Amino acid sequence: MVEMLGEAAARLKLKLEWTEEVGWGTIFEGLNSDRYDIFGAGVWRNSSRGKVGDFSQPLFFNVIKVYGRADETRFTGAFDEINRRDVRLSVMDGAIDDIIGSQDFPSAQKVSVQQLNPVTDMLLNITSHKADVTFAEPGFINQYLAKNPGTLKELCGGKPIRVFANTYAFKLGEPAFKAMLDSCLDEMLNDGTVERILRRYEKNQGEYLRVALPYRLPTGAGNAN
Repeated sequence: MVEMLGEAAARLKLKLEWTEEVGWGTIFEGLNSDRYDIFGAGVWRNSSRGKVGDFSQPLFFNVIKVYGRADETRFTGAFDEINRRDVRLSVMDGAIDDIIGSQDFPSAQKVSVQQLNPVTDMLLNITSHKADVTFAEPGFINQYLAKNPGTLKELCGGKPIRVFANTYAFKLGEPAFKAMLDSCLDEMLNDGTVERILRRYEKNQGEYLRVALPYRLPTGAGNAN
C-alpha cells in the first residue's frame, strides 16, 4: 500500500510526506483533526469506520481466517464453537480482530494487545497458551510460519470469517480529494500497475484477492488474424 500510494502521488504530481505513526484505533481522530490527510498503510473498510471517515476504492481484498495452535482439537468446523466462556481470543485493541471478537463471539474472553505493539504479539499469545484463537489474514500468518513452522494452523475448516476491501482512508466530506485519488487508482488498476506490485509482495498464491476489472474484452481481441 505504501508503494502504491507513492506511485499515485507521483502521477498526481503531489508531494508525499510521512508525518506520523498511528495506532489502528486512532486513525480517524488524526484525519478529522487535520494532523494528516490520508492513512497510507491501507485500511479495511467496514461499517463502524464508515461513520467517521471515507475511503478510496479498493485496490485488493483480504480474507480473514481463524487460527489457533497446531495441536488445537476443540474447533472442528463451526464458528459458534468459539463463542464460549472458556475460549480466549487474542486481539489488538480497536483493530478488526477486536471488532470480530465483539460482534461474533461475545461470550469468549479477550486477551488484548495494545496498539503500536508488534502485531506478532497476538500470535505469541496463542503459542504461549495465553490465548486460544485469533483472526488474521493468511499472508501475515504465512510470514510468521516461515520463521516459526508448525506452531499455528487454520481452524473451522479454513472458512473465511470476513473479506475486507483494502483501501486508503481519509476524512469525511472531501469528495474532490476522493474523486482525484480514485481516478488515479482506476488508472493503476487498469494499466496493470497494481497487479505488478501485488505480485512482488505476494509470497503465496491467493494471499491477495484481486479487484474484478469492470470490462470484458471482445472475443478474439488481441489475436492476430
